[in-house]
Amino acid sequence: MQSVAYHSPRFVELHIQPQFRYGAKILHALQHPAPELRALSIMLNLGKDEPQELPVLFSGRTPKLERLTLANFTTWPGNSFGSNLTHLCLLDQHHRARMGISEFLDFLESCPHLKELVL
Repeated sequence: MQSVAYHSPRFVELHIQPQFRYGAKILHALQHPAPELRALSIMLNLGKDEPQELPVLFSGRTPKLERLTLANFTTWPGNSFGSNLTHLCLLDQHHRARMGISEFLDFLESCPHLKELVL
């Protein structure tokens, strides 16, 4: 995965849906900026005791990201996803771990181009 992650500056779309418990470890390999990334989906099956926080991806630099789908992640600190998002889909968020309504509304406010929201 490290060799694939090295090419992240060229990624336009990335969709991750591992079926095994090592899935979260894959995310830690995505450390290089992804300046061309426009679509990202991460759908991991996390255990109930695993952290629901998405680690910082692509050094927090995804300036062209328009479409984001996250499954099982309730927060994403250090990732600046909002400014160009047009589509946001948040699936399977654990009700006790997801951000509060005011924090979520603040995040939505940082997404001025958002056209579609799926919860």
